[in-house]
Amino acid sequence: MPPSTRSSSAPKAPQKADPAPAKPAGGAKGRKGGAKEDEGKDATKPKKRKTGGKQGKGKAEEVLEMGRDVFSTLPMDLVLQICSDVDPGTLLAIGQTSKSICSTLFRKAAEPVWLAASRNVGMPDLQAEMDEPTYAYLVQGKACQVCGTTRLKTEAEHELRVCACSKCMTANLRNASRIRNEMEDLHPLALECCLSTPYSAAGNTRADEEHYFWVPEVAAVSDHLDAIDSPPKPENDDEQEPEYSPNDDAQLFREECRQRKVKVSADAATIFKYESRSLDENLAEEKRKIEARMAQIRDRLIAAGFVAQDVLAIPRGYDYGGVRLSDDEWAKIQPTVTALATHNRHLSSQEGLRPVADRQAALVHDSNSVNPATWPSHVTILSDVRRLLRLDKVWMFDQLARVLHEANIPLPPRVVKVITSERSVFVDEKDESKGLAPLHEQLPDAVIDQLFSRPVALFVCSNSTCLNKSYPDILAHVASSHPWSEPDNVSCVSAGAEYLKLIDTMLDEANLDRLNTTSQDLKRLGGRFAVTLRDGSVKRNVSWTGVAEGREPDWGITWFGRPAHMGPSDLYLVDRAIHISLQPPPPPPRQLGNQTLSEGTSGGRAS
Repeated sequence: MPPSTRSSSAPKAPQKADPAPAKPAGGAKGRKGGAKEDEGKDATKPKKRKTGGKQGKGKAEEVLEMGRDVFSTLPMDLVLQICSDVDPGTLLAIGQTSKSICSTLFRKAAEPVWLAASRNVGMPDLQAEMDEPTYAYLVQGKACQVCGTTRLKTEAEHELRVCACSKCMTANLRNASRIRNEMEDLHPLALECCLSTPYSAAGNTRADEEHYFWVPEVAAVSDHLDAIDSPPKPENDDEQEPEYSPNDDAQLFREECRQRKVKVSADAATIFKYESRSLDENLAEEKRKIEARMAQIRDRLIAAGFVAQDVLAIPRGYDYGGVRLSDDEWAKIQPTVTALATHNRHLSSQEGLRPVADRQAALVHDSNSVNPATWPSHVTILSDVRRLLRLDKVWMFDQLARVLHEANIPLPPRVVKVITSERSVFVDEKDESKGLAPLHEQLPDAVIDQLFSRPVALFVCSNSTCLNKSYPDILAHVASSHPWSEPDNVSCVSAGAEYLKLIDTMLDEANLDRLNTTSQDLKRLGGRFAVTLRDGSVKRNVSWTGVAEGREPDWGITWFGRPAHMGPSDLYLVDRAIHISLQPPPPPPRQLGNQTLSEGTSGGRAS
């Protein structure tokens, strides 16, 4: 294996200043002459108490040092038994408590301790060589390996075997062209022997598919190659660089690096699968805790006189803090939970009295005014209305995000993580009253609104042949066009994936930001869109409203200034469009005037 170009040990704990050893009261100088000189000046000054001198000072330091170094004197078998049930992250935190513990855990003899911690969490074995503390830090470390900060969020780049904060990642991760321009003494084989990744610090890839490298590793590898095979340099600055031919040592080092890069790439895929599996296990554990807490709430409400049907009104994971329900917490949430259960009981009683009220209505006109059984006991609870609106909004967000993801339309990493980690927007697809899934529940409105503002956020009504509409427009359409329909019969679904892909391709070809461009930005461009149809014709000067709705008027033969007919099949672009493009802006008026003037002076007819 090639020599390591980076520090292979886990990050050391921040060095804290050792506490100064306690000094005995009064030094040798004070005992010899200090009291005599001050006797006449201040007769009331108390005399200093004599101590054991150097012997007492040395004994105090020895006791203090022995108290600090107890952990390092323990046998490694005993340390293994103490740390046998912890995970690597906890072991890293223990190693940062003191110097003695750090020196004990981060030495070669402590490798069985780290192996046991790795087995506790099921960390897979790697192909490329890596010591156990570094492996634990790469997977569960929270400190930046460059600056050591824990205030900023750190991310691990497994293809580079680097874990750093966003600031250090941006400063040290550079593409190959920039490294060649900035490092004048770069060895010709340096980049070929270093680990690389196609992703930048922001998680983006380059159009030319150029890779990014870790600058400290590139510098170390270049210095190592210069030591074993320095390339020839021209004698004068004007001469061209002579051709470089690596020697046997450089060839051997390059082959070792090539094999190591293959193993590191395979290890990166292995670690990514392990982290994905760990995320699923954490979600399952979180779901189990929520189920246990809801069971506690249900048992307390049933003991208070409610039935299981009344508990369904309580949101899933209500006031969840990751712990079991205690008596103090129950006293805090009991009024709200009881009010929700009471309201749900009243709704159930209304459903039971509805047949009786219907029979009375057949005999007595306007029986609601005299029948107290049909009167509502509570006013409309706004929190319930907001909760239902939130459920519908997140459901539409989930449907749109899944369609865009299947069509390979770019989405923010957080959105991709949510829809790939959870199969459904609800915890139970058959029972929506159990609430949203954990990751969907944590989605902020800003992330949802950003997706709804994009040009590809188009919906259609499932109960009619309406046009494509944005999120607020489709809600207004359902409220106005289907006011008396049952909620189960009307839903808002995402527009066709093929048409949304055409819009996304148009944004890419126009060099517009596919993630941050909004529908309002395209609407301000006016009629600058061109739509190519399946029959080869092109409809130009189409507005964004026409492109978004998927319909543009196509007038037929005119008769005395009026359209003779208008074919409804010609209006729809969704089924007929094969390409959408953004036309260049028209020239400015000054340029048009100059063109008209030049045409008029050359013999043409001026407009």
